[in-house]
Amino acid sequence: MKYNPAKLKTLIATEEGAQAAEKIASIAKRMTNNDPYIYAELIYTYVHKGKTYILDGHNRIKAAIQNNQTINFIELNAAQALDKFKSVVQDIQKGLFK
Repeated sequence: MKYNPAKLKTLIATEEGAQAAEKIASIAKRMTNNDPYIYAELIYTYVHKGKTYILDGHNRIKAAIQNNQTINFIELNAAQALDKFKSVVQDIQKGLFK
């Protein structure tokens, strides 16, 4: 699946404030240069009660927003999300991220 820049801005971070500006800038530059390695790691999201949460890929999502780029992602269902990101999904289900 793909998210366009407008959709990326609606995602809810589960690691708010954990991203360094320098790292995001580096990733954004690599995206601009079409570095295939930047796209090799998967970006995971999870939808809960109509809201989409970032499970993995926060820096790449912020870089894509900065570059106004569309990016690929994998949207996990509840069972998959719990299997791969159990504690984060449990926190989402408890309502800890807004």
